Amino acid sequence: MLKKIFIACIATVVFILASCDKNDIHEIGLGILPNSQNLEVNRIDTVSIRTYSVLQDSIRADETFTSILGSSYDPVFGITDASIYTALSLTSSSFSFGDNPVADSAYAMFDYSASYGDTTTVLTLHINRLTEKIEKDSVYYSNRTFASDESVDYANGFQFTPRPNDSVYIDTILRKAHLKVPLDISFGEFLVSASDDVMESSDEFYEFFNGLHIYTDRITTQGQGSLLSFGLTASLTNFRVYFHNDTDTSFVDYQIYATTPRVAHFEHDNYNTASETFKQQVIQGDTMMGQQQVYCQSMAGVRTLVKFPYIDELRDRNIVINNAYLYLSVQDDEMYPPISTISLNIKEGETIYSYLSDDLESDNYFGGMYDDDTHEYRFRVTKYMQQLLNDPEKSNTLIIQTPGGSDNPKRVVFNGPEAEGNKIRLEIIYTKVD
Repeated sequence: MLKKIFIACIATVVFILASCDKNDIHEIGLGILPNSQNLEVNRIDTVSIRTYSVLQDSIRADETFTSILGSSYDPVFGITDASIYTALSLTSSSFSFGDNPVADSAYAMFDYSASYGDTTTVLTLHINRLTEKIEKDSVYYSNRTFASDESVDYANGFQFTPRPNDSVYIDTILRKAHLKVPLDISFGEFLVSASDDVMESSDEFYEFFNGLHIYTDRITTQGQGSLLSFGLTASLTNFRVYFHNDTDTSFVDYQIYATTPRVAHFEHDNYNTASETFKQQVIQGDTMMGQQQVYCQSMAGVRTLVKFPYIDELRDRNIVINNAYLYLSVQDDEMYPPISTISLNIKEGETIYSYLSDDLESDNYFGGMYDDDTHEYRFRVTKYMQQLLNDPEKSNTLIIQTPGGSDNPKRVVFNGPEAEGNKIRLEIIYTKVD
């Protein structure tokens, strides 16, 4: 009978502990068992942790929800350049330019989605015509490049200061923030030269026009530059050509749809311009530097490994874990605020990752959201830690990375487990079951 009561108490403790105040953890179970059978509930936050950051391989970057464009010279991560390769789609089939069409003018508009970095820095935009096709329904990665004709710059080195939050009026209608770029007349001249057969469908048009390479000049001054997210498939993003023919004056629009072939491309200058402490850890492989600070960066940049090298010491204590939380403390930087959500997975092999059992519950249960008050991310890893104690073969290496790596330009610097003040730490509340 006492054994059954003991097991029931363990289940009760696990169920109610998450809602209990930390100051009361030693009182849980009192009044349920006789004094001789009181449960011993403890808290520990000194579990040894080893962390270090590594470069990330290229990531899939075709047909992303949003696309990143720009250049930024981050004092920690160095220079990052983001460019776009994209085809264009017809907005209507069987379009005809009529007899003797002549291009009059052209422009492009890009719908701002977000920005990151110093948006007071002037960026210089270039748009070249692709001489290599982006194949439909193909898988492309962020290190892929496509050949283009750089002899003609459709943007003519257009200079602009990003205004990602400024709405503007278009024909008396207030529109959300966007970038409008006047295009060289040669862009319109090439497109209006298309025959009626080419304008029958987007598939026919793809054969005639490979698309565009859109990029900016590299920023070479530390602390300057920005990375801009654009909604390329938004209705406001548009390429328009005005023309006239023998009988009329009109215009034609080209847009980018969800199925329009496009690829994001990222370059980090091989991190030659990153900080010395960053290069010592990430490039030169001094993993012990990760005990002081570690890094995460999207756009096929950097991610961090978290290991528990002495987990056997906990395994030998014969404990049941009631709650376990992993805290990731962030180094604040007003210019480069942390991403709202970070991801945490189990590293099973060089390129194999799996979800934590805790992640399968719910976002509110698992966590991973940035807390502006504590300047931390918090993950509940209760089930994972218990599985780690129960199964010596289970991987004890976790990996921290930024979600949406191909369409989110943000980065994070964390305090390592041996940093002064707030740091990466694991907090475990457990019951001893001798």
